[in-house]
Amino acid sequence: MDQELAYLNQVMQTVNSTLDLDTVMNSVTEALRTIFSFDQIGIFLVDEEKQELRPMKYYGKGISEEILNKFKELHLPLKGNLSSVVNVVMKNRHFYIASVTPELVDNFTPMDREIYERNPVKGYLLYPLHVQSRTIGIIVFAHTQQEFALSSKGIEQVQRYITQIAASIQNAQLFEESQKARQEVDKKNELLQSLSNKLAKYLSPQVYKAIFLGQQEVNLWSERKKMTIFFSDIIDFTELTDGMESETLTNLLNDYLNEMSQIALRYGGTIDKFIGDAIMIFFGDPETKGEKEDALRCVMMALEMRNHLKHLQKKWKDQGIQRPIRVWKGMSHRERLEEKERVSKPLQIRIGINTGFCTVGNFGSEDRLDYTLIGGQVNLASRLESNAEHDQILISHETYALVKDTVACSKKGILKVKGIAYPVQTYQVLDLQENLKKESDEIKHEGQGYSISINLNEIQEPDKKLVLESLQQAIAQLESKNKGPEK
Repeated sequence: MDQELAYLNQVMQTVNSTLDLDTVMNSVTEALRTIFSFDQIGIFLVDEEKQELRPMKYYGKGISEEILNKFKELHLPLKGNLSSVVNVVMKNRHFYIASVTPELVDNFTPMDREIYERNPVKGYLLYPLHVQSRTIGIIVFAHTQQEFALSSKGIEQVQRYITQIAASIQNAQLFEESQKARQEVDKKNELLQSLSNKLAKYLSPQVYKAIFLGQQEVNLWSERKKMTIFFSDIIDFTELTDGMESETLTNLLNDYLNEMSQIALRYGGTIDKFIGDAIMIFFGDPETKGEKEDALRCVMMALEMRNHLKHLQKKWKDQGIQRPIRVWKGMSHRERLEEKERVSKPLQIRIGINTGFCTVGNFGSEDRLDYTLIGGQVNLASRLESNAEHDQILISHETYALVKDTVACSKKGILKVKGIAYPVQTYQVLDLQENLKKESDEIKHEGQGYSISINLNEIQEPDKKLVLESLQQAIAQLESKNKGPEK
């Protein structure tokens, strides 16, 4: 018996070291069956939600599939028509019947009789699984072939381990519940993350971040701040919409807006909205680097957008995308040549930038908000864009004053804007000053049918003669073509 108890102690150590409910119940039933030679062992656990005892584990020698199925279906209510046997055990007392006699069966309650008829046994012992003044279930031991011959000492030995078994089962049960709760939380988090990722597509990343971190209230609010505002659009885009297939136009526009958006985000711009082909971006809220840095980042962003457009122009040309041809019939030869030249020109953009005090915040209604800017300085940025020429970046004096130490500009004309009392001096952005210094030693020209790029500082001495010969050859061929065939 000592060896058997040592084995049981070893099993209990294993049970206490795991939090897997199935492992606990399998180890417990196997050990108790081995030590005490029980024919059947069943474990019922309390289901608090359904207020019933739910069958969890049943082991028995020679138990048919039919009896096992009946056991799985055996859900015992904790209230109402309760088994008298179960009722005793749920009050934290063990219930022992060494021999089930016909007279005893006649005195069974209807539920006890139903349980007995499902699985007739010769004798059984029931113990409460009691932990911290709470019964979490019951464990049933039964003999099917012979009567119980368990002494009071044997019952005490079983009782000694039931307390440990109950604690182990409860720990495993709590762990399983916490795992299920965590899985449920993870599912909800995944759902929320999926929804938030979808919603984020409709918000600028800075706004999305501010809202989800609780840095920005989602209600009607506004404040005055000094901002730098950017507007751009594709020149003659309306003409494209009239003459281009909708699928091609959609792909072109989405391609353009995606590329420009990526550039804007790299420089920290808040993308306010897309209006057809037009883009409105601002710097200074919800994140700011200071008004001077904000203005400089905006201008640098505009320069990169203009430069990147060349790659898009080549991409669209390779895809066969071009301006639609106007009515060809009835045109003179000269008009046709002009039309061919117009159609061959790549798509170009124009940009306007202004810095000034605006009102920024959430505008709209309680049910629908729009985070944006309003004010005369926003209108001025829009007017600068509409007055810019092809591939021109036109900025106001306020922006120029903040970026002139870093950005090379040329003074342009005066602009009068409705709603602004004073005339606005405008400037054309050429490039970053450091780039212009580099370009003084570089020759770069690119256009329809040609591309020239020469860096005078990097040409090796042995190669200079080859470069000169190549240029002279190109000049000779151009002059020959220009003269036309000799008569």
